[in-house]
Amino acid sequence: METLSLGGSRYFMTLVDDHSRYVFVYILKVKGLVKKYFAEFKVLVECQTGRKIKAIRSDNGTEICDSAVSQLLKQAGIVHQRSNNYTPQQNSRVERAQRTLVEKARSLLADANLGKEFWGKAVVTACYLMNRSPSRALNGKTPYEIWHGEQPDLSHLCVFGCPAWVHIPKEKRKKRDPKSERLVFVGYPEGRKGYRLLDSVTRRAVNSRDVHFVEKPVASAPRTNHVPLARNSDNIGFVEIPMISSPTY
Repeated sequence: METLSLGGSRYFMTLVDDHSRYVFVYILKVKGLVKKYFAEFKVLVECQTGRKIKAIRSDNGTEICDSAVSQLLKQAGIVHQRSNNYTPQQNSRVERAQRTLVEKARSLLADANLGKEFWGKAVVTACYLMNRSPSRALNGKTPYEIWHGEQPDLSHLCVFGCPAWVHIPKEKRKKRDPKSERLVFVGYPEGRKGYRLLDSVTRRAVNSRDVHFVEKPVASAPRTNHVPLARNSDNIGFVEIPMISSPTY
């Protein structure tokens, strides 16, 4: 990525569960962090599902085939399946998911009129929305529903990049100070019931639940009967990992 993200990152790693199509995204400053984040991913997945990762499939990227990552997989008893050179079709599910993430992130940035440095926020938000969107491959269910066993709550979704008035707690303001400030909505913080907002000038990040959004109306698009085809899969405990991506906008 030519433009660094707000946090100084240049890459992102995509992981897709083969059974539920649930997507995980990690923003990376350097490719050498693959082992660290995959180890965290492994602990999270196995703790939340009670199942072991049995195999992963990836391309032949050096960051995945690195000796440190290979050693981690061997110690955990995880089979590493690699696609043949110049054959991305063998890793098509995650390649397609990654392409969708990039395209959605590009659309989010364009609609919000935000700079390229916001690509990290846009990719994470795109992943959040993908996991909560119905899939024909899952018979109309969402990856979230297959992964968590319950339907997602969509009542809190808002337009990415829209202006938002955020309440300022009384502990952080004086008697005659404004009670709210105008920020930009840039996503949903992990592990919190609230929203992620940003001061586009100072780059100061804020997490808050007391927010009033100013969402602009969206023009209705013409309907279409075209639905992308996808294959069903009954594999469980299988994760696909692509080469680390550096998105181009």
